[in-house]
Amino acid sequence: MNTKVENGDKQNKFIVLWLTIFSKKFNYNDNFLWTEIFKYFHLHTSDEEYSKQYPLGETYSDTCSYKEQGWEQYHTNVCEKLKKLIHYFNLKKTSRALNEDSKYIEYLNFLLHFHVKNDKNSKFDPSSFYEIIKKGSPRFFWYNFHINIRNIEENMFTQLKLLYNMYEQYYKIYNIYYVPSSDSNSNCISYANTCVSLYNSVINTCKTPDDSNFCIALDTFKKTYDELKSQRKCGNVELPSLSSYEDVTIVQKGLQASKGLGTENGDIPDYISAPEQRQPSTQKETPFAIFGTALGLGLFIPSLYRVNKNSK
Repeated sequence: MNTKVENGDKQNKFIVLWLTIFSKKFNYNDNFLWTEIFKYFHLHTSDEEYSKQYPLGETYSDTCSYKEQGWEQYHTNVCEKLKKLIHYFNLKKTSRALNEDSKYIEYLNFLLHFHVKNDKNSKFDPSSFYEIIKKGSPRFFWYNFHINIRNIEENMFTQLKLLYNMYEQYYKIYNIYYVPSSDSNSNCISYANTCVSLYNSVINTCKTPDDSNFCIALDTFKKTYDELKSQRKCGNVELPSLSSYEDVTIVQKGLQASKGLGTENGDIPDYISAPEQRQPSTQKETPFAIFGTALGLGLFIPSLYRVNKNSK
């Protein structure tokens, strides 16, 4: 009898050990998948933008207003954004227009983390928020699909947030052309300056455009922004330029030179800031076209970008 108990204990210990090893391996793979999201970030920000055109009632969801303590209009807005994008992805899936390897689930996961955590006074975390809308809208998730809420490593989340904020400003500039107002020009410049500031704050972390998946994503954003810059203006004013890698190199060399000379205040010589006034170097033209895919009875899904299957 004791022998059986001992054997049972050994089996339990083996199972626990196996689960521990598997868990570590899973976490490793999970982290790897998160880095892969950068390759498709530009595509899914475009998907999110187009998903906004669908009324909530057309996504098989009646409401996003739930009688939960602490639930406010902000949470309703976040719920609507999430549901519209889930539904949009599902439309693309059913029409075979969605790349199943494009990490769209990870993007939805990030989007939920981003908006829920953005409300500092929120009583909900991403998991509890998702549980509320899942229980409140079973029909919606039955028709579309569920997502698993996962934690995002802090440094990874910071990079994703920065990239998301850049695209958010980009689309504000892009949409001004279609919805003009009396203060469009001043708003346009403000959005562009924010965009440039965010980009320039991290570009010096990349030695080359393909230094990492994050650097590749930054380079993709630059090409996208430069394409818009070549086509649009803020009134009569051209959009400000994003720093090139050549600009960053000049600044870094200037800083090193000033330190080598033992300057007391570390001021950067005047010539170092000159690249900001230069026109950006000629870049290989990036496609910026809207394509559509037929869905059922004449429904078309637009998208701004094509995914390069050979991208790293």
